[in-house]
Amino acid sequence: MQVEHQYQWWVQYNGKWMATRYHCTQQDIMRTHPEARRIEGTLIEQEVQESLDAAIARIRSTPKPQQPPAFKVPPDFMPSFSDDVPF
Repeated sequence: MQVEHQYQWWVQYNGKWMATRYHCTQQDIMRTHPEARRIEGTLIEQEVQESLDAAIARIRSTPKPQQPPAFKVPPDFMPSFSDDVPF
């Protein structure tokens, strides 16, 4: 999960500054209103699920765990069983 910071914004509409009735992120508001100004004190921190591309990139960037060393069988391991088998 990612934390998204959302605010209400002052935007210019028909030459007048108006406050938005909704909260949105800075990236979202700058697409339509590049002159927008954040209204302090209106912060909402919302947890959102990360996108599939971001999750894949995060997984690929994390280091892989070290593989444990392979178990080595001593050379005299199997012949020792032949002495105990009664057939």
